[in-house]
Amino acid sequence: MKKSDNEKSLRERLIDWVAGGGTIISFHRQNAERSERTYRRWASEPEFEAEVRKRSSEMTATLVRRLRAIALGSTDELLKLRSDPDPRIRMAAVRTAISALPIMATHADLEARLTDLEEIARRETR
Repeated sequence: MKKSDNEKSLRERLIDWVAGGGTIISFHRQNAERSERTYRRWASEPEFEAEVRKRSSEMTATLVRRLRAIALGSTDELLKLRSDPDPRIRMAAVRTAISALPIMATHADLEARLTDLEEIARRETR
């Protein structure tokens, strides 16, 4: 049975909705084109669940890229503030940079470890 273009579109919107943290009930309130039961049936299908996981990962990756860009811009701004004439501003910039360091170091360490593990897994599957 071939799904209509409208049904595919509605399923895609539901997948995006759920991947973004929305609920079936809230989706149904805004999209009463089908019954809540239909939406729940779609959501119970293994393919649907797999697609939600995939989209959720894509959304997370996009968010991380955007946050990295913001962090880089913020770092540039902190560097500029180091030469501010007001010592309180300079000190606040230094404190901000120092407080972010452990989080960034942990992130970099975890990312390096994950890269190493992925390389080991690739070699073992060859």
